[in-house]
Amino acid sequence: MKRFKFKLEPLLRLRRLREDQQKAALGQVAGQMRQLQGCLGQCDQDLDQYRWSMRARQVGVVQIESLVADRRYLDHLHLLKQKYRKQLEQVVSRFGQERVKLIQARKQTQIVLKLQDRAMGQYRRQFDRYYQQQLDQIGNDAAAKRTLAAG
Repeated sequence: MKRFKFKLEPLLRLRRLREDQQKAALGQVAGQMRQLQGCLGQCDQDLDQYRWSMRARQVGVVQIESLVADRRYLDHLHLLKQKYRKQLEQVVSRFGQERVKLIQARKQTQIVLKLQDRAMGQYRRQFDRYYQQQLDQIGNDAAAKRTLAAG
């Protein structure tokens, strides 16, 4: 009997390739998300440190130029933080979309895998029947030889 060959093997390889591509895309978006979260954390840290350093410098005489420069730098940090938040929102949205695409690709792969399992089960049943027929034939031939030899 012929060996098992799944006719949809090229389709299965294609589906697995698409699933792997979606995993890579999701990983890339997740990396961007972690990077932006790190940038936001760094921005928060910079804001806190600068506020503390401003308070430490405000002891005594207040200089208008340094106060204006401090205010500008704080505004810059706040704008930077808002920019990172918007980018993070977009990346989180893209992460959700990529996740949905990965789930769909995985479902498509699972469908073909189920077809492969069914085909393999059918092949095994046919093989078992063929093997049993061969054993029966061998048994019948041996019984026929014994009856001819005895008779």
